[in-house]
Amino acid sequence: MRLPSRANNKRETVDVPRKKKRLWCQIVEEFCSHTTIHGLNHVAEKLFTPFERTVWCWLFLLAVVGASFCGNQVWDYYKTGSTATFVESTRYQYSNVPFPAVILCDKSRVHWPKALALTKHDLPEPFNVTKQKALVLLKRLGYVTFGDFDFLNQIRFSNMTFEEIAELNITELMLKVMRPCNEMFSELCIWRSLEYNCCRLFELQKSELGFCYSFNSDTSEISKSLSYGWAADGKEYWVDAWGDKRPRRTAQLGSWGGLRFTVNVLPQSEMPPDGNNTTPGIALMVTDPKAFPMDSYVEIGSGQFGLVSVVGDALATEARVRSVLPQHRKCLFYQETDSTSPTGYYLEANCKTLCFQKYSIKYCNCSPEFMFFNNDDKGNKFPDCNVEGLLCLSRVNGKLDGCTHHTDAILKVEVN
Repeated sequence: MRLPSRANNKRETVDVPRKKKRLWCQIVEEFCSHTTIHGLNHVAEKLFTPFERTVWCWLFLLAVVGASFCGNQVWDYYKTGSTATFVESTRYQYSNVPFPAVILCDKSRVHWPKALALTKHDLPEPFNVTKQKALVLLKRLGYVTFGDFDFLNQIRFSNMTFEEIAELNITELMLKVMRPCNEMFSELCIWRSLEYNCCRLFELQKSELGFCYSFNSDTSEISKSLSYGWAADGKEYWVDAWGDKRPRRTAQLGSWGGLRFTVNVLPQSEMPPDGNNTTPGIALMVTDPKAFPMDSYVEIGSGQFGLVSVVGDALATEARVRSVLPQHRKCLFYQETDSTSPTGYYLEANCKTLCFQKYSIKYCNCSPEFMFFNNDDKGNKFPDCNVEGLLCLSRVNGKLDGCTHHTDAILKVEVN
């Protein structure tokens, strides 16, 4: 038997990578010869000199780099481009668009005759002392709005102390001294050409002005628990305590197709004598039914007639909008944030409300419950402001007023 020599073994191990190299060269040449990619077929053209094939190879690489750069630029332009708004149909049924919420507030949230009629059951002992101090507080508190707690500066700068009513529930006190619903309206209310008892249509409502009455609001004291999150669940409506489908809608045109009501304006003699010279009238707000009422209102004086025209717009977003980054589209879908506010809806007004409450908590460790909900977006209860808390808000009112004027910037920071 003859064994192979060591030299033959060595030669065979050297020949293997050469065969592999030739095989890969054949694959590359075969691909370049039959490819339809322009320029790459010239790289393997045997009729060309090595220099020409090298030039074609560099031209091909430059083309790949240029195409990649242009594609990246187009993608960046797509990502940073604004979303387009267009009319999909001019035949959308307006009967499907919710009628706006209407919020009605006395210009003074304190009915002075009711404040004077407070009894020992309403205030702690010693009654004569606590009633006197409660009236001093109510004279100013009737005109307070969020960001205007400086109305209480006169009390804060005085030498008066409030230890006797330090634990007094301000929210319950404000409910006792506000006008009841049946005293607000002088006639039946008209909704879609039909007459209704106004107190069936209007419900107790918190707002940045304090306690008011609202029509068709999902955030009223009665409706907030029944309506919580209904739109996020894909439902078209919810049912209120009267069995009515909400939010209310209308398909009629003209002043009789909406809401009409007549208000008994609080006369000057029944407003707190605070020296503010506030003229009798009402404050009117028109908002989204899902939004907490705040930001802007219209004052209507005694003896005046107000007509608010409403134009319905139905706006919708396609699923493709979600592919655009929130920093570029400047808005969020409700699933993209867990900070939906106690209302259960992600809306600008609701975010501002939660921001205001967090400012109050930050500086005074309390929230004015007669203005806002008493819990945060996680269900945690906010401590209610007592007298000392309200005086603290008056002391930091400059910071709160800055919050109301720069909420957009604050929201931008929180969103990002």
